[in-house]
Amino acid sequence: MTLSSSLSSLLLSFKLFRLPLLLSFSLLLSLTQAQVPVSISSYAPYLNQRACVKDCLWRAGTTEDLIGAIGCSDPWVNECFCHSEAASSASSFVSSCVADKCNTAKTGNVPIITSALSVYNGYCSTNGFSIPTVASIKSFDGYLKQTECVQLCLWHSGQIEDDLMPNMGCGAPWDNSCLCDASRVADKGKAFLSTCVASRCATGSDGPVVTSALSVLGVYCSSAGLPVTALAFATSTTFTSLTTAITSGPTPTPTTGGPLIDGEPRPAESQATGLSTGAIVGIAVASVAVVLASLAAVALFIYKRREARNHTDTETHDLTDTPSPQPGEKVLSPLTQIFEKQTDQEVVEADQGIPVERYEMPGRERSEYAAELAS
Repeated sequence: MTLSSSLSSLLLSFKLFRLPLLLSFSLLLSLTQAQVPVSISSYAPYLNQRACVKDCLWRAGTTEDLIGAIGCSDPWVNECFCHSEAASSASSFVSSCVADKCNTAKTGNVPIITSALSVYNGYCSTNGFSIPTVASIKSFDGYLKQTECVQLCLWHSGQIEDDLMPNMGCGAPWDNSCLCDASRVADKGKAFLSTCVASRCATGSDGPVVTSALSVLGVYCSSAGLPVTALAFATSTTFTSLTTAITSGPTPTPTTGGPLIDGEPRPAESQATGLSTGAIVGIAVASVAVVLASLAAVALFIYKRREARNHTDTETHDLTDTPSPQPGEKVLSPLTQIFEKQTDQEVVEADQGIPVERYEMPGRERSEYAAELAS
């Protein structure tokens, strides 16, 4: 037998046995994986939970925990505990169990329930069972900030026909992979959400309320790691700013035909005046400035008037201090009196033979002997 014929026979044998070998290997792999026992009780995030949460996820010696609730039986293995088809049942059980045992709310943004679901999903993912993440938009902060008419369009608990996911073609298990599917959102999701919000909230199909609802869906999907291209605008504008923006709009009038809830809050009281807050502040500041300027002008006028009055009183006082002249006495001006007094003094000093300095009017000599003055 030649080498070529031997190789041909070997190749033919491989082709004949290739399919059975692959099937056997796949079966062995699945059996090996299925036989891995559940070990969530030693999983670090599980150990960090409160006792009431631990009892819901895994409680030794009983079937009243999660693995029993989703229909698994002994042996307790990851293949059943983390089965993808059990995602919806697991989410419902964990939410109810944690709410009851930990004495907390069952709906809304409940951190302890969110943490418990995160532990379950994280454990399964770590062990190679990446189950679809259960849709939890109803506990998303952006969803909770919307008006009720918007919430009912995004997620209506207990209903499977009149909210977003059924109208996108999604069903149980209600997971993010369907809610945030780009093609489903583009083909059906946006149209349904726009129509539903416009009807329930009695507003326009392209108004700010619809924009806010679409933004909630976009931000939620992005936070879940499943950004939707059709809602790309939502990732650049948060639902909070959009929710704030719509408060300035008019209150919609509900249509007849059913109990509808207003889609928007009433406008702020400051808007009823027609003036913005900045304009009101500007007017107030200007008014205060005018009042202060007026007070300053009045104070300056009073000060000037008082100064003028004091000056007049001083001159009057100087004149009244001068003694009245006696009958026959010669009235002299103050300057003349000074010179006269000085002259009298000089006369006295001249009689004593003392040379003195004379004070005379300008143009005359200022010093002579007293004898010459006497003669």
